[in-house]
Amino acid sequence: MTSVDTTDFAVEVSRGKQWFSHKFTGAGLRYEVGLAILTGDIVWIQGPLPCGDCWNDITIFWLAIMHYLDENERVEADDGYIGEAPKYVKTPNMFTQQEEQLAMQQRVRNRHETVNKHFKQWGCLTEISPWS
Repeated sequence: MTSVDTTDFAVEVSRGKQWFSHKFTGAGLRYEVGLAILTGDIVWIQGPLPCGDCWNDITIFWLAIMHYLDENERVEADDGYIGEAPKYVKTPNMFTQQEEQLAMQQRVRNRHETVNKHFKQWGCLTEISPWS
């Protein structure tokens, strides 16, 4: 089982509004990152894509990882992916959610946010890359 979420990386180029992130000032690239729930290993990366609104969580999910899931396989994700719940995604606010699973799902999402925090601490999200 995998957890997925997107994260934005700052870049130096700007080719229009579709590149601008709501998470920081300036242009960026968005990646979808997947973690193995049991080990915390990074097992999936999709991107780079422009940070703009047209590349939100669910759109990136539709682009690739959804097509790689086995029958009856789902990923853990935040509510940005709720459009594919419960068939492909388990989210905190989906209508079939069981109360006893909420604490476990929160732990999985917290671990994912810790990985995103490590990207920032290691400079991956703050160092401007000359990408073109």
